[in-house]
Amino acid sequence: MLHAPIEFPFPGSVVLSKGLRWTIRQLFDNGATALIVREGAGAQGRRREAVADLVDANLVDRDGINAVKGIGRDTKRLALHVARHLRDSNEVVLRDLGHHLAAAHAAGNVPRIRDNYHLVEIMRGLGWHKAGWAGTGPTLSPIYRRTAKAVPA
Repeated sequence: MLHAPIEFPFPGSVVLSKGLRWTIRQLFDNGATALIVREGAGAQGRRREAVADLVDANLVDRDGINAVKGIGRDTKRLALHVARHLRDSNEVVLRDLGHHLAAAHAAGNVPRIRDNYHLVEIMRGLGWHKAGWAGTGPTLSPIYRRTAKAVPA
């Protein structure tokens, strides 16, 4: 069966909202608002979102970095540095990555991260997902793994 890609922002198209993938189910207000849903075992949910705030996931996949609307120049520099640093890695502990970025900031190579959530947004934007925990007590930190994508034949 042939499958044609669904154009953004029509129902059935995959979009990004705050770094996460959603599917448009229905449009309201003459296409100004969309009902978006997340599907899967642990990601069920639905909400209304302005279409202007959504990003077409197909454009992002071609770029290789998940764009987040309103991303600043400093965040782009951090994302490129993180992508370069993790080029040969499939797994990283967020604490270790934070220490690396703090050292790179001290050396004047990158801007300072705002907080851990800022780093988590960058990791999600680069296509990584949380996959467990490392350490115990005060050294407890999430492990992030590269998200595998199906490669078209």
